[in-house]
Amino acid sequence: MPDMRARDADILVPNFKSKVTGVTATIVQLTRLHQKVARVAIVGRCPAHDLPVLTITQLLKSWRRPRIWHARRNGELIAGLFLKRLFGMNIAVVFTCSNPRPRTGLTRAMLRHVDAIVGTSTAMQDSMPQPLTAIVPHGIDRTVFRPAGDRAAVRRQLGLPGGFLIGSFGRIRPEKGTDVLVDAGLGLLREGRDVRFLVVGKVARGHRSYFQGLQHRIAAAGMRERFLFREAVPYETIPLWYQALDLFVAVPRWEGFGLTVLEAIASGVPVVASRQGVFASIVAPGRTGHLVACDRPGDVREAIAMMVGDLTGTRGAYRDVMRHIPDAYHIETEARRLLDLYEDLLGRQLSRNRV
Repeated sequence: MPDMRARDADILVPNFKSKVTGVTATIVQLTRLHQKVARVAIVGRCPAHDLPVLTITQLLKSWRRPRIWHARRNGELIAGLFLKRLFGMNIAVVFTCSNPRPRTGLTRAMLRHVDAIVGTSTAMQDSMPQPLTAIVPHGIDRTVFRPAGDRAAVRRQLGLPGGFLIGSFGRIRPEKGTDVLVDAGLGLLREGRDVRFLVVGKVARGHRSYFQGLQHRIAAAGMRERFLFREAVPYETIPLWYQALDLFVAVPRWEGFGLTVLEAIASGVPVVASRQGVFASIVAPGRTGHLVACDRPGDVREAIAMMVGDLTGTRGAYRDVMRHIPDAYHIETEARRLLDLYEDLLGRQLSRNRV
């Protein structure tokens, strides 16, 4: 898209991360929808080539016009406040909070200067220094995440084996419960279950020893060929990795929101999930999957075994899991609610400019 379109953007969405994360995916999906009806651009790095990108240099050349700066990370929040307070840019700073953990004193001080705080659930309010402006849950793009027409063909494309395949996506670390999945999986395999596990996720430097410990336990049990680890996959292929699965497992000990479960269900894949984040609001037992207590491998093993039994041969009640995602978790709903907020803030800025 030409630079002129980017320079004319009313809505600025910063993304300073070079690595693709869940936040990055949300930014890309929402920007694709918003650009159909509004002038929007990403500031910084963009993993998608079909979206307008604005550099800081270009931004500083058009600093007088009213705009929205929607930050989702602390660094991007600091940049927005810096541009507004020190450079005097005419921007309304919006911050989305999807992490209910207590904020540091510095973050709470910064949040007192933003124009709007968006929470992805009511749980975010407790960590905020002021009332939430709006509650807008994350949503799933059903044009991107959808069931496979031919699961076997998808697996051949990705180089994955046949048979019953159980997936778990996200960073590999204790917080995400990767060890719980491994322990539950080893228990299933010792029982003679004919399944394989696909774990897709990056391993941070500080969690290398944790990951190596998991691999040692798998190797000691003689099950190395039953666990497939992929640390990095191309961003544009992520929907295919969901489509390749028979069952998705997400058993974190802690989760801020939890988009992976939404992405799996939208892809037609039932789930086993712990009661973290918004999983309990998304997973409908008996229709989209099963909920378990976190940090209990025995319970996770039993839940997976039950789901494998239900899904082998026929999907039964889980045939149309994607139909059971509540409307509040569709990305179209998220995009519409955010646009309403942007329009309100831009209207206020224009009114102040006329005074």
